[in-house]
Amino acid sequence: EEPLSLPAEEGYGYYPSVVVGHLLNRYKIVCKLGWACSSSVWLCVDTATPCKTYVAVKILSAHVTGCIVGGLSAEYDIFRHIDPAGGHLCFAMDVLGPNMMALWSTKPNQIFSVSITKHIIKQILYGVDYLHCECGYIHTDIKADNVLTILPEPIIPKIDKHLEEHQPATYDNIKLSVKSQPLSDFNLDLHQLMVKLIDYSEATPINKHLNEHCQAAIVHVPEVTLGYPWSTPVNIWSVGCLVFKLVTNFHLFSQPGPYSADVDLQNMAEYLEPFPPQLLEACSCRAEYFNENVTDFMPSSLEDILYGLGTMQVDDIPGVAVFIRWCLALDPTLHPSTLELLNDVWLEHL
Repeated sequence: EEPLSLPAEEGYGYYPSVVVGHLLNRYKIVCKLGWACSSSVWLCVDTATPCKTYVAVKILSAHVTGCIVGGLSAEYDIFRHIDPAGGHLCFAMDVLGPNMMALWSTKPNQIFSVSITKHIIKQILYGVDYLHCECGYIHTDIKADNVLTILPEPIIPKIDKHLEEHQPATYDNIKLSVKSQPLSDFNLDLHQLMVKLIDYSEATPINKHLNEHCQAAIVHVPEVTLGYPWSTPVNIWSVGCLVFKLVTNFHLFSQPGPYSADVDLQNMAEYLEPFPPQLLEACSCRAEYFNENVTDFMPSSLEDILYGLGTMQVDDIPGVAVFIRWCLALDPTLHPSTLELLNDVWLEHL
């Protein structure tokens, strides 16, 4: 669970005083759903509505709350764009189901079929397009953990039954440590799966970056590493990495040991294409990574990688590889827009 004892000065400061059954303003706390690096999330009943309504209340840590107040995080502004109704800043949101990582664990081979992957990716692209065009923000952290399922109606009786079978629990001999008890997937039909893109704590305005570092290292766009101006194409790159992850349950640019930017860049060149000289000329950090002494360069196409993993039908591999390769163009000026991807032949007939 979250480290309640660590202070905001060290990047934490989780809210420690949540008690099941108590009120948080108008919200009665039912159980703890989970936590992440910036917050804890609680299932609550909204006592101000005439009909029983469950909500997920996200309580930001003191550190992240301070970042928002100080203008270093755009999450509050983004939520005001998405939902105009909009110490520890809190958000009350729709209750959602498991993320893609949790759904994987319920599948025998821990992968999604190509058809289900297309269905998920198309919905994510609609969300990213809205974020880019209507809100003016870059998500910067699109990954399987941040794609959650929308629970099918009627949801109230399903949650009620789930709570009867999973009573709120705490850890023995640990002060104020409530166990995370996420909701189940309620036997979702994956072919009818609806998802939402969540977690805007790392998002940044398109025209004014709040942080020059973005994304987890495993999915870094090359321009961040090489010192080239980055923008919305970082989200497109993340979508390409997510497609590969969904259909294989592997990270395309995974490394056997600790992360190395040199290895990451070499993998990109081996799996995709050599870096365009005109791009490298515009990168402020190119000299740190590129020279003429590479001796173990071993190109391998996306098609060969997908075939070698053996997680999909052979006939599906060319279409998947073409779509991923388009998203992972090494030159960010060649990345497709969200609208171009939505109109791509690979996502037709959904």
